[in-house]
Amino acid sequence: MTKLKFDSTALAYMSLFERMTKAKLKDCFVDSNGVLVFVVQNGDIGKALGKHGKMAMKITQKLNRKIKIVEYSQDLIKFIKNLILPYTVNAIEQEDDVVILKSDDTRVKGLLIGKNGKNLRNYESIVQRYFPIKEIKVE
Repeated sequence: MTKLKFDSTALAYMSLFERMTKAKLKDCFVDSNGVLVFVVQNGDIGKALGKHGKMAMKITQKLNRKIKIVEYSQDLIKFIKNLILPYTVNAIEQEDDVVILKSDDTRVKGLLIGKNGKNLRNYESIVQRYFPIKEIKVE
């Protein structure tokens, strides 16, 4: 994992998020799809989302932009499961530095991959912030 650096905008978002939710953040960044991603410490996802997702909705309204809240895990497979939620796959396997997501549902495969692989490359870049992987594939 590389050392993370934050600009003043990211620090402002992190401060607001932690003040509103009382959840501890590990990271905050804008992904390649323009979504503001908050990575919370392991065990703080409940605080971050709030009852019935109310905290997440409040933060979305306050910042006036799409957000995604992901729970961090030191386990690569668990982190990827958290990242791709609400989509579920049958299995996640790691072969050397390649992660393979296996699903029988063609709709889920399509949503994970996205148009021209956009979503898959986005997931890949997020995972690479924390784990030394080369790529993610969907089967």
